[in-house]
Amino acid sequence: EESKFTALIKDKEYDFHMISDNLVNIYNQLSTISVLNNFGVSIEELQKAFSNMEITKSRASTFSDGDSKVMTVMSKGQNAVACSRVFDYVHFTEGKKQVIIMLDDNDDAKNSSENLNWVYDADFELLNDDNIERIIVGGKRCFDYKVRLMLAGVSEDKIITSIDENSTIDYIVKDNSKVFILHDIWKYQQCQNLAKELVERLK
Repeated sequence: EESKFTALIKDKEYDFHMISDNLVNIYNQLSTISVLNNFGVSIEELQKAFSNMEITKSRASTFSDGDSKVMTVMSKGQNAVACSRVFDYVHFTEGKKQVIIMLDDNDDAKNSSENLNWVYDADFELLNDDNIERIIVGGKRCFDYKVRLMLAGVSEDKIITSIDENSTIDYIVKDNSKVFILHDIWKYQQCQNLAKELVERLK
């Protein structure tokens, strides 16, 4: 809640501002601290450097108004590890959640590909979560993702599909739950616009 973590360095504990509460980014930050400290940068300098740092908005951003909270998180379609780490983050976020998935790669959306191996390497099982009330899947591959979610144990009743990605926000229900928009790398601006529109609708 205080957006900080404690690192044990040479038998002493030091607090650092946490630029993101996603475990992957905490590991990245800790690696940076370790390397720079070994090269002679003092802990105090590192604490100061991180004190006002934030994760770039293309990776993760939050839009909120009152009780409504919408988060966009880059998930990198066709990358099983990147998606699994984001699914893990959503899974361990407390409270009721609704999830929009938009993982179609731009090239795949235009020309299509028969290679869906990565979908079965990604841990969609993490989205089989009682606190996730619904999952809306958008894009040309929405039915492929639906099959994967069902194989992961997600109830079909929770899954909504829409080939039109821009209509995915139409299925979000106003119930004070957190809304996650998980998107491919090339869908940043589209999802930013959808998140802003969704927050306005949820006011």
